[in-house]
Amino acid sequence: MSDSTIRIKLLNNQGAGFAEMHTVSAGTSVGDFFTDKVGGDSERYKITMNGEPVTFQDPIAAASGLDFARIVITPMKIEGA
Repeated sequence: MSDSTIRIKLLNNQGAGFAEMHTVSAGTSVGDFFTDKVGGDSERYKITMNGEPVTFQDPIAAASGLDFARIVITPMKIEGA
C-alpha cells in the first residue's frame, strides 16, 4: 500500500457473509465506494466505518492502529422478513 491508496475490509451483509479486501485511491469518499460496490438507494443501508456511523461525503480513513479501514454495510430491512 502506498500513501496514495488505502485498503478497505468490506463486510457487506448483503453478500455471502464474509469480508472482502479492496484498495481505493486516498481521498475516496464513502459514497463513491458504496456506489461502486453496492449501488442502489443508500437510505436503505446503515454504513459504518471503523465502528462509527459515516456520511457519504466522509473520506475513507484507516482505523486507529490498523493499516486498513473497516466498512460495514447493513440493510435496514431484510427482504422477506
